[in-house]
This record gives sequence, structure tokens and C-alpha cells, in this order.
Amino acid sequence: MKFKDILIQVIRSVLGIFIGSVVITIIAEGIEFVLVALVHGSIATDQDVYFEVRNRLPILSLKFFYNSLAGLVGGYVAAWSAFRAPVIHGLILATVQLSD
Repeated sequence: MKFKDILIQVIRSVLGIFIGSVVITIIAEGIEFVLVALVHGSIATDQDVYFEVRNRLPILSLKFFYNSLAGLVGGYVAAWSAFRAPVIHGLILATVQLSD
């Protein structure tokens, strides 16, 4: 393999993991924002109010499910965009997300 081919594969892998991470963030934070706004009755502009509403048991219970959904979609996007070794790229993305 040429150096150029290896470099392209590395860039594609890093980009795939980055895109997967962005997808996870957009999905999880978007759903969380909408849930908090629905429960609060309006958009919470105060950080303390936002976290007080978000940390209620029903929303924390739902957080488990929508974060799982976001992780599955983000992992799929990372594996698909890397075009090779999809399981490894999904596991790397999961490791990156766990280290946050």
C-alpha cells in the first residue's frame, strides 16, 4: 500500500468517528432539550432550572433509551462512513463516548 492510501484510510477513520460523535450529540441533546422544554412548559433559559427539570426521574429514565438510540445511530454512521472494519469503528466510537 502506498502512503497516500494509508493516509486516506486514517483520515476516513478519524472523520467517521468524529461524524458519529456529532450525530450522537445532536440526537441526544436535541431530544433532551425538547423533553425539558415540554415538561417545563417553555424553553428553560436558566441553567439551574434546566438541570432541575432534566434530573427528574421520568426524564432520567427516558435518557437511558434516547441515549441508547443515539449511540446506535451514531455507531452505525461511524461504521458506514469509515467504509472498512465497521465493528472496530463502532467500538472506538463507544470508547470515545465513554471517556467523555
